[in-house]
Amino acid sequence: MEISFVSQLLIVLVAVVGYSAIVFEDRLRINKSAVALVIAVLCWTAHVMGAGAFSEKALISLSEHLSEVCEIVFFLFGAMAIVETVDAH
Repeated sequence: MEISFVSQLLIVLVAVVGYSAIVFEDRLRINKSAVALVIAVLCWTAHVMGAGAFSEKALISLSEHLSEVCEIVFFLFGAMAIVETVDAH
């Protein structure tokens, strides 16, 4: 999927600024998790808009990546539940 140069530049800029905010979280008094979520949302928004607003390819790509992330999150929830259960007994 082709995305425009401007969108690619915007994604890089958002990532650099976001990671800088994470590095300086103590001085800026912000939460790493919140910044990481904002980075993800802004990067995906730039990616989708750069590929053509809500194109089928962009939505398919987003759903594939979202399903991979959900798999990891559900695995971690299960693993944490097992660890908590073993730790409690």
